[in-house]
Amino acid sequence: MAALVSEATGEAQTARALSLSGLKVSDDEKTFDFTAGGHRLRYHVDKDTIESRGKARGTSARGSSSRGRGRSGRQTRTRSSRGRGATRGRSSRGRSTSPDGKIKVFSREHNLFIVEGKPSSTVAAVDKKPDAPAKAAAKNGASVKADANGDNGIQAKSQRTFGSEDMTDSEIARFLRRVSSGEKLDAKEVSGSRGPRLVFDDAAATALSTTGEAEYGFGGSSGSRSRASVSWKSDSSAFYTTRRDSRGLQELSLVDSIAQPRPKVRNYKYSMPGEEKVRKSELHVFHRDTNKLIQVEPRWKDESYSTTTWWDNGQLRIYRTSRTRRDMEYGVVDPKTGKVTTLLIESVARGNLNTQRMRWMEDKKSFIWWSERSGWGHYYLYDADGKLKNAITKGPFRASSIVSLDEEKGVMWVRGNGRESGENVYYEHLYRVNLDGTGLTLLDPGDANHRSTLSPSKRFLVDNASRVDRAPASTLRDAQGHEIMKLGECDLSRLYEAGWRMPETFTVKAADGVTDLYGNMWKPFDFDAKKRYPIILSVYPGPQMEGVSHTFSATGGRQQLAQLGFIVIQVGHRGGTPKRDRAYGSYGYWNLRDYGLADKKSAVEQLAARHSFIDVDRVGMYGHSGGGFMTAAALLQVPYNDFFKVGVSSAGNHDNNIYNSSWSERYHGLKEVPVEEKKDEKTTKQGDAKKQGDATKQGDAKKQGDAKKQGDAKKQGDAKKQ
Repeated sequence: MAALVSEATGEAQTARALSLSGLKVSDDEKTFDFTAGGHRLRYHVDKDTIESRGKARGTSARGSSSRGRGRSGRQTRTRSSRGRGATRGRSSRGRSTSPDGKIKVFSREHNLFIVEGKPSSTVAAVDKKPDAPAKAAAKNGASVKADANGDNGIQAKSQRTFGSEDMTDSEIARFLRRVSSGEKLDAKEVSGSRGPRLVFDDAAATALSTTGEAEYGFGGSSGSRSRASVSWKSDSSAFYTTRRDSRGLQELSLVDSIAQPRPKVRNYKYSMPGEEKVRKSELHVFHRDTNKLIQVEPRWKDESYSTTTWWDNGQLRIYRTSRTRRDMEYGVVDPKTGKVTTLLIESVARGNLNTQRMRWMEDKKSFIWWSERSGWGHYYLYDADGKLKNAITKGPFRASSIVSLDEEKGVMWVRGNGRESGENVYYEHLYRVNLDGTGLTLLDPGDANHRSTLSPSKRFLVDNASRVDRAPASTLRDAQGHEIMKLGECDLSRLYEAGWRMPETFTVKAADGVTDLYGNMWKPFDFDAKKRYPIILSVYPGPQMEGVSHTFSATGGRQQLAQLGFIVIQVGHRGGTPKRDRAYGSYGYWNLRDYGLADKKSAVEQLAARHSFIDVDRVGMYGHSGGGFMTAAALLQVPYNDFFKVGVSSAGNHDNNIYNSSWSERYHGLKEVPVEEKKDEKTTKQGDAKKQGDATKQGDAKKQGDAKKQGDAKKQGDAKKQ
């Protein structure tokens, strides 16, 4: 279809972004008309061809095509936002419709409005004007009559219209597939009739909020009407929505140096760490019984909502996090009152609180929760009310993700790392474990990183194993992890023929002399152990990722750099990643710049002591972004600037106190301190109090003076009378 539209319009179209509108099917179902790419088109089903019927009214092909792409983009964003718990109702002219089609919600002047549909027996199912069906029928020599539902049915030569103005792209796609396959559609389905047509009059809408203003509203960036981002409960009884608050955000300036005719300053909203005004959101709920929009009472200042979801059982469940990212609550919201019933709270004293989305088991009325409360990431089983039943995984290793879950048998397959002794702590494996915490079984053994895939029946798995210093290999295993057969191994012979060298792995101690650090080393293809080579570190500090590879790759920038005559290494450092124990991952909290340098220096010194080909007097470093600030710090901070001789730092966020608030507060840390009265404010208040006191004294003195004068005058008057 995209190819045919491209040929007919001269505008390149893609299936992913193709936008069709105004779809109308002929009575004999042999053709249908639609608009796309700014053209009116007719598709012939039997011939699989499209003919152009001229440009769409009031637009050029190019302009319409641009709008088509924009519409598709908006719909794509709408669909993707649903996965995050955003709007699920369909949109029409900036309104979100309840599942039963009876209510629409929209935003106007930054406030939220709701309007109920009213039945109309005179308005056709899709036509914009009441007399449009009659005019169309008259043009084709047909008559018009009202059917039992109040819809206007057009007879004879008229065309029936599929769907309504709320018709989605997916509905259009399904309809096109059915028509092109020759499936016969009944008249009711083609007309899109779903009962009486409801008319939604915005003038009759009820305002659910009145305090909206610029940068504090329920949808859209302007004050005009826009689509409301609401998510309806499946029975249409309630919805939730988020109100964005960007008021008071300060601006950051950039210079557009290539603007014409002269450079321009561009300003945009940008909050810094610790500032009072940051982007935040409020969660609001609406229930048709109360007909009120109620804000969910916040637990923390400037909290955020990561996931908000209507469950199949009708409950509205939320995850919300404090601004410090050290606290998180999981709970149930009553849409009638906005009250939250807390099921679980997680808090840490130091570092970013890592979380995963919980897994609900309807049959068992239980949920699986992931937490680092023990110092390692593990899964826990809770009942529906948030009461802990048992730990599912435990011990000094990290259970990182759920691969599959069999609720009926009470079995879970998880990926984990750090459990197998003698291995790189980052190598992942697949495990099977019972939900009661028993029977933990390794399913893909071997000293390598494993990305195993379970068969749908769970009777087999394909074990894909790889290491930086080992070619990838695949093995078929049974449900117990026993090898059935080898499937294949990557052939590296052509690489070796070209002179390629396999990277090497190594382990060193951190600067504390205790913690194991894992690294990789690349050498030139013409490496000579009798020579001495300068050593260069490729760095990224994290803390969300360490910048050290653990799987195979035949190419890359580090090998290319080594070819120029260097030893190039990657090596971890405390605080570099959350994929180990919590103490390791939070090491750099409160010091997100220099925390990794001691470990980097120690690693190079240990390698130089092992290998005579490393010249410890010629040590370099390079990195981008976080790696940029680490490299610059290595060259500027004592005592590291005597050890690291050369660095290449690109795009470094060198001071995270003036980086964006979201990343810096999450990983660098945000301290909460009591609000203290500033000295100048205190002095001002004291001065104001003194002025008020002086004024009071002066007033009192004046009153006393006036009273005295009045008393003296009275005495004189009395004396005169006498």
